[in-house]
Amino acid sequence: MRIELLREGLVGRRDVAELCHRGGWGHLGELWAVTDGDNTETDRVVTWLTAQDDPAALELALGVLAPRLGWAVARIRPWTGEDPEELIASAAWEELAAGTMGDRPSVQIPSRARKRVVRDLQRRLRTSRREMPVEHETAFLSGSSVEDEALGRVEETELLEWLMGRRISETSARLVFDTRVGGVPLAVVAAAEGLMPDTAGRRRLRAEEKIRSHVRSVGVPLPIS
Repeated sequence: MRIELLREGLVGRRDVAELCHRGGWGHLGELWAVTDGDNTETDRVVTWLTAQDDPAALELALGVLAPRLGWAVARIRPWTGEDPEELIASAAWEELAAGTMGDRPSVQIPSRARKRVVRDLQRRLRTSRREMPVEHETAFLSGSSVEDEALGRVEETELLEWLMGRRISETSARLVFDTRVGGVPLAVVAAAEGLMPDTAGRRRLRAEEKIRSHVRSVGVPLPIS
């Protein structure tokens, strides 16, 4: 699939023409001219369209956002064998349908779509890791301390809550869980969080130091399921 098809598929449709008329645009070309390159106008148009309770309006909103989805596609293309444009377009549709995009959809929808896709790919990778025969599993934790061994046996939700309760941000918590427990490459998790790999590595290191310091000083075990 090409991102451009999101717009091509709207041409000549009566329901789309009616939406353009209601929104004050004479035709699709006029709508694209108003929104392309103008985030403020795009935010206003997408917000109006998603409030129409009409599937065609969501399709039109996706068409409005199409040029802004390209960067998200480029970010995930290197590490998935699936069609990245289809993945991002589907995720953007789900974000629009959920109606929780905030007041800057021109920025938030592409970003959330990328994160949604990456999270799904990470979950699949973790599942495949868990399903590997024991003799082929890889040790993802670098150490063999009590806290390291415990870290490898916790559930994601429990660990994230535990880490955030120690004033570790959710982003840093996910860096620890996804790379150390899930075995997802650091570069992949960094891309999901919008970080450079070096920055992600430093944040993970600081988070791990907090974990070890807390466990050593307080003696509170990690949450074992």
